[in-house]
Amino acid sequence: MKGSGWLGVHKTPSGSDVTEYSVGIEIDGKQMDIPTMVPGLTEAEVKQVITAAEYGEFPNRSVIEKAVSHARKMLAEGKSVYAPANWPGLLMRYGDDS
Repeated sequence: MKGSGWLGVHKTPSGSDVTEYSVGIEIDGKQMDIPTMVPGLTEAEVKQVITAAEYGEFPNRSVIEKAVSHARKMLAEGKSVYAPANWPGLLMRYGDDS
């Protein structure tokens, strides 16, 4: 069952719902898909991911760095990189824009 992702449901410019946008990344020599809409993104970064999802583009470097960091943290804790299906989402909670 798919949940609302780490950051909840967002709308693309065309009106589609987006809860996640995954990319294929190599982490510690292993190719894996990881979510890019993760805790710690700024509001501007979340908007950039939504735009990337809309047009099938790769998110920018700062988003990828935060997504990889989040994935490494989750893997180190023995957890999935994806939000659990019952996760409520952190809608409108972003990292520090400074």
